[in-house]
Amino acid sequence: MNMLWIDIIRMILIVICHAFSLCILSEPKPSIKHPKLMWSAFAVALMAVGILIIYPSGGFTSTTAFIIYFIFFIPCLMLFMFASEGTPKRNLFTFALYSAYFVLTAVIAELISEIFRLGPIAQALIRTSFSVLLIVFSEIRLRRIFRKYTEEIAHGWGRLSIFAVVSTLAMSIFSLTGMFFIADSSTYVVLMSVFIIHVLASFMLVFLIIKLLNERNLLQMERYQDDTLRAEIEMEKDFIETAIRYRHDLRHHDAVLLDFLRDGHIEEAIAYIEEHSASIDKTKIQMYSPNIIFNALLRTYARRCMENNIAFSADTSIPNEIDIPMLSISIIFGNLLENAFEAARKAEKPFMRISAEFDGGKLKAKVHNSMAGSIIWERGIPSSTKKNGGTGIRSAIATLDKHGGMLRMKQEGAVFLSEVIIPCSITAE
Repeated sequence: MNMLWIDIIRMILIVICHAFSLCILSEPKPSIKHPKLMWSAFAVALMAVGILIIYPSGGFTSTTAFIIYFIFFIPCLMLFMFASEGTPKRNLFTFALYSAYFVLTAVIAELISEIFRLGPIAQALIRTSFSVLLIVFSEIRLRRIFRKYTEEIAHGWGRLSIFAVVSTLAMSIFSLTGMFFIADSSTYVVLMSVFIIHVLASFMLVFLIIKLLNERNLLQMERYQDDTLRAEIEMEKDFIETAIRYRHDLRHHDAVLLDFLRDGHIEEAIAYIEEHSASIDKTKIQMYSPNIIFNALLRTYARRCMENNIAFSADTSIPNEIDIPMLSISIIFGNLLENAFEAARKAEKPFMRISAEFDGGKLKAKVHNSMAGSIIWERGIPSSTKKNGGTGIRSAIATLDKHGGMLRMKQEGAVFLSEVIIPCSITAE
């Protein structure tokens, strides 16, 4: 087999690996019904272009290698950005990291072939094995880790994307230059070894930064939830103290009323009773749940619903002694109630209905709310038109995961249902 066909086979193997790897990493949008078919057709088109470039030259040269690399790079980037879920900056970051991985595998394959004097087909097979490893590892572990560290990042993708793109371009130029212009194999081996160490260290640093950004974002959200909850509890305490004062003064009102009746001032007594009854109604304490945190959240949204003409009802019996932390209850149900409220006030007949109970070692809760239109789902949660939308639900899901709980959401016509189940127990008093 002459060198031309060897280079064509190498190019075909590499294109196939790219297409499958990018298809896996892209996590296609729901609107794309057949992503594998789309990437397969794209791979065939790239193979045809590659053959048209390589064939007249009789095989790979430094010029054709540069041309093919950059001609393939741009269409792959455009299709990946178009087909992938997530923000453009995040997709750019993911693609740049994949490109860096591709360059790294090319360097490692070249390094192994240089040390063991392997041929070009062996190089292509080594690179193919790295792509297979990426595909398998991505399905089993990598995607889960990446989601865990990135889904809650509200800011920072711009800088990370720039870093990844610049690093990838620098690596590409350095590796391609080294492959074609360093004649001394020992110098090449040393330089590429240093290069690999530098790249791996950079990858570790980038993912450490992502993890820290994620943790900082989650911490900020938890602080916000905690501050909101504390403010609501303080309002509750003030309200209760006001109610206690009103009831403490009740004996004085009784004395005034008794004087009116003894003196025969019936009309004045009736007017006084009506005025006093109105003031008592204002101090009525609405209890939605024995659980103080749950009750505080429900009272908050009951007031908001009343201000926005949204019908509100709650039937809950969650005891105060369940062993779920106060902050976790606030994060989970605060975000669910916030989403239900936002959806309900856009509906034609707005309502929110909450039910919850402690049953058989589980906290079971349902939130029904009216809504307008149809839900567009992204990764199992409703999409949002807000900037950085969906963060609250993802935070609730992350908190549920910590406690072994689950969240099920579905649309039933003009009604949206969120159902929560959390394993828990009653703590000893």
